[in-house]
This record gives sequence, structure tokens and C-alpha cells, in this order.
Amino acid sequence: MLGKYIYTAAMTIGPERETLFNQVYDTEHVPELLRVPGMISISRYRRTRPTDPFYLAVYEIATPDIPGGPDFARARDVGRWPTEIRPFTRGLQNGLYSWRSGFGGDGASRVAAAHLLFARVLPAVAARSDFDETLNQTLESLASSPSVTSGAHYADVENGTHVLVAALSAGAVDPAVERVASVADAEVYAAIASRP
Repeated sequence: MLGKYIYTAAMTIGPERETLFNQVYDTEHVPELLRVPGMISISRYRRTRPTDPFYLAVYEIATPDIPGGPDFARARDVGRWPTEIRPFTRGLQNGLYSWRSGFGGDGASRVAAAHLLFARVLPAVAARSDFDETLNQTLESLASSPSVTSGAHYADVENGTHVLVAALSAGAVDPAVERVASVADAEVYAAIASRP
């Protein structure tokens, strides 16, 4: 997390395929994608609440063209993923983001997270004239929290939407993290696996 560019894949899978989903993701999908030139790391998370099986994968990448490239397209179609997993996933949401600012990392180094806060900044907040000031105050608030080890502001490469991402040392949502929820569509995820 906190790489200069991140690509995200969020999705749900039915409980009847959840075990297979995790097995294939960890033993086939991730190793194959890590062979793609420019792929730095992949971290996987499961949403903590509600408890339905909703997952988020964060791919740290060297350049923003990797997810649209032929190596990535080939790698994501290897093994059982395209036939036994992809047809059974629902609600796929992808994002391609570039690092704008943050703390606990410089946009070039990976920071481990036992839990991850992933917050989409609400359009009404992003449209405000004091957005930059509000964003800086929000990052300062997160930085002051003892449970937050790093945080970053990313902007979507294609459409300019904004997200805040924070590495949490614990799953507890403290007041600083709760304040982020007031300006964003925030989710907390528990770490499953991370591979450099």
C-alpha cells in the first residue's frame, strides 16, 4: 500500500464458492499477476462489516498503464480464475489511482496493514471550494490517531474521483477514523495476504 500507483479490485462471491475463491486467488491468481512486469505487490483484504464476503485487492504498480496492458490481460486469464471464479463474482469495482499526498510513506514505499480503511470521498465534498483544506485536515486527523500507521490521498487516474487509504494497526474504528467516514464512503477491511 502507499505505492505511487495502485489498482484496486473489489468484489463479492457467494458463500458456496468463497473457499475456492480464496484458494485460487492466493495460489494461482496472485502469483501469476506478480510475474507481470511493473507489478510491485498485491495485498488482499476482506470487509469486516457487514460480514458478507466482500473483498478488496490492492495492486501496487510501477506505472498506470499496467492494468490495461497485454501482460496483465494474459496473467488474469491463467488457471481456474476465468472459468471457476470470475463468472461467480458480483459487483466488481475497479479503480486506478495515483498518489497525491500522505504520511507514513512517500508514495514509493510499501506499508503493511493489519486492517485497511478505504474511503471514497463523496462527490459533494470533492466539489467544495475548501476541498484541499478539508482533505489536509482529514489526513492530519488520521495521522494523530495511534491506530493509524500510514495514510494517503489518491486520485483516480481516469475520472479524478478521490479516495483516502489508511493502514490501521487494529480493526477498531477510533474517533479519527470515524471522522473520515463523515466525508467519505468508508469501509474497513481485515488483511488476508500480502505478497511483494
